[in-house]
Amino acid sequence: MSKKVIIFPLPKISLQPGARKPLNIFEPRYLKMVKDSVSRNIPIALAFGLREDISDENCLSIPHESLPSVRRVVCMGVPEIIQECSDGSMIIMLQGEGRGKLTKVEESTEPYIICDYEEFCSSNELRPENILLLRRLKTQLEKWVKQKVKLECQKDILNPCITQPCKIVGLYVELMIDSLDVKQEILEMSDINEKIQYIVFNC
Repeated sequence: MSKKVIIFPLPKISLQPGARKPLNIFEPRYLKMVKDSVSRNIPIALAFGLREDISDENCLSIPHESLPSVRRVVCMGVPEIIQECSDGSMIIMLQGEGRGKLTKVEESTEPYIICDYEEFCSSNELRPENILLLRRLKTQLEKWVKQKVKLECQKDILNPCITQPCKIVGLYVELMIDSLDVKQEILEMSDINEKIQYIVFNC
């Protein structure tokens, strides 16, 4: 069954299920996008934007001035507005709440892009053989937070996320993997066990 999602195409940012992404919004069309998303409860998807128009089973052409296509598999959530600034900009937090596959661009008079998508189901049941591998990722993530994050308030936000397998993997991918292509590849995997195996043995 198709659902509606607002597309926020970006070339160098991704979002993983279970992770949270802070974003500074300042363009008028995207300010309206955020306000409409919150008021109408329509999720926003951070889409892997491509600088060339590629229309195949993995990509979707979109009406955008610099990113003419995006990867079809996206992660999405309804944003939380953290701060509205005096210059009109805002800081939001986007929680990776679900995944989907974009199917088509909707005709719309809005200044932002709305797409239909099919919701993806994910398997988050951890198999016994991956328990120790997940613990290894968790330990590495905790060390990274301890070394890199200086503000206690930021640690207080991140540490509760290092609990459930989905959140551990999502946060690990967001913080510790640099390649956007690899992040997208992991996002397109549906099984938490496949993700853990891939990260441990390939990243």
